[in-house]
This record gives sequence, C-alpha cells and structure tokens, in this order.
Amino acid sequence: RLSELSPDIFKLSLEELTGLVVAVFEHHKCFDTFSVDKHRFRAYVLQVARLYQSNPYHNFQHAVTVLHFLSNFLDEFSVGSGCSDIQIFSLLFAAVVHDVGHPGVNNAFEVESCSERALQWNDQSVLENYHAYLAFSILEKEDFQWHHALSAPDRRTFRRIVIAVILDTDMAKHGSKL
Repeated sequence: RLSELSPDIFKLSLEELTGLVVAVFEHHKCFDTFSVDKHRFRAYVLQVARLYQSNPYHNFQHAVTVLHFLSNFLDEFSVGSGCSDIQIFSLLFAAVVHDVGHPGVNNAFEVESCSERALQWNDQSVLENYHAYLAFSILEKEDFQWHHALSAPDRRTFRRIVIAVILDTDMAKHGSKL
C-alpha cells in the first residue's frame, strides 16, 4: 500500500521519483480508467521533473511529496469516494505540476521587478499562471501527448480542474479560500 510507503524523498533518484509518481497514478487506476499510455505519461513526468528548478523548496521532491500526501489523504479519509475518476486524476496531476518551473522567488518579487512573467500574467497569480501554462504546453509536445486518450468532455474537465487547483495555490488568495 502506498500509505505504508514512507520514502526519504531526498535520497531517491530522478528515475525513482518518477516511478513513484507513476505508481501513485497506477494505484488510483488512472491508466486503466482513461486508457492513458503509461510510457508517454512517464516521459511527460520526467520532462516535468527536469523543468523543476533546483531550489530549496519548490522542487520536484516537493511535488512528489504533495502527490504522496494527497494520495494517502484520498485513501485514508475516503475523500476519493466523493470524487469522480476525472476529478481524482486531475487532482493528482495538479499535485505533480503545481510548481513546475518555479524560479524560487514569490509573486511579489515578480511584480516588483516587472519580470517578463509578471508582464505576461498582468501581475495576477504570476507564478501559478506560469506553472499551469508550462504544464499544459509540455503536454502539447508530440512525445508527451498522453491526454488525447481522454474523451473531449474529460479533457475539458481535466484542464479546468488542474488550472483551478494550481491557481488556488496562490498564497495571496489563501485567506479567502479558507
């Protein structure tokens, strides 16, 4: 059981971390339910992992930790029983990509420095918009297009949920969300 797995995340190699991500999605039957090509999905996750920058917190180990926690939360508290398959798949996916490409600074820094990202996202949830953009732009590259296995309605639902979840990680909105 994944809930019994307590890896020392910082001792795992990139391949092992990627394998753990794939195992979580297997555990939740995402590949079988949606006929997603596991090899393309793994390649996608590996590409995402490579785009996580080496900073002290917002790194790929953090993403895998969030994914692992979410998976256990869904299992242990039966939260998943109240969710559809596409909702679970979307939540798990969002956990993996929610900080992809994070530069190690915050939104205030991006805005105050008039960074390219701040300009692109009009000072609104700058990093969160960037993470969502990056996650979906990678998905459009030919080698990583596993999402076409989803039906058109599931793809729209998937995208809507993933974007909403990532944008909701903006700490400036944290108080109002609680």
